[in-house]
Amino acid sequence: MRAIVHRIDHDIDAAALADYAMLWLHDGFALAALGQSLTIDVPANERATAAERADTALSAIECDGDVDTYGTGPLAFAALPFATERAATIVVPEIIYGRDLGGTRWITWIGDGAAPSREQLVARLTMPGGLHEHPRTFTVSSARTERSWRESVAAVRDQLRAGHARKAVTRREQRWRKSHGRISSVVASSLVGSSTSSRKARGPACATGSVVRWKGSPSNGRR
Repeated sequence: MRAIVHRIDHDIDAAALADYAMLWLHDGFALAALGQSLTIDVPANERATAAERADTALSAIECDGDVDTYGTGPLAFAALPFATERAATIVVPEIIYGRDLGGTRWITWIGDGAAPSREQLVARLTMPGGLHEHPRTFTVSSARTERSWRESVAAVRDQLRAGHARKAVTRREQRWRKSHGRISSVVASSLVGSSTSSRKARGPACATGSVVRWKGSPSNGRR
């Protein structure tokens, strides 16, 4: 497997690709990724090995191209579940568009065989057309009953009010089914805390997170 990086001279609105691409946007730095060249499995209860597994997989990919800056080359994207006892999957996309803070823009292809041209890559990223059939509906359901969830929150609240703890983290699993495709299971963690003055529980606040990892040195693996 190899990666080829092309410089591009026009900007792509990464946020406009949110319907079908994986995104990482932060203070002007942008990454938008499409497709899947490689998956990296993280077994249950082995969350601590995720970064090492991603680094090993990325380091094995040969990289060449005409842009050599931070964030170019093969990258790995992951949204790791809060529950560490659950398995996770890290994805190395096929196509990645990047823009750094200095305005440098590039598009990376990762795969085997003949590489698409720069123009073909841009077209696939910005005009997916029949490559993706977008879901029309989503159904969300809870793995726990409402009564069970309320009872667990009340128990935590009582412990906080009694002074046995200052804060607690609760988890609630949700199952998402789209109009086509498989079911996704998401575990959302809520932080329930106590005020130092009133000892009353705060309302739950959902916490979510994503991880993007790339090879630390731009020259690593590039000839």
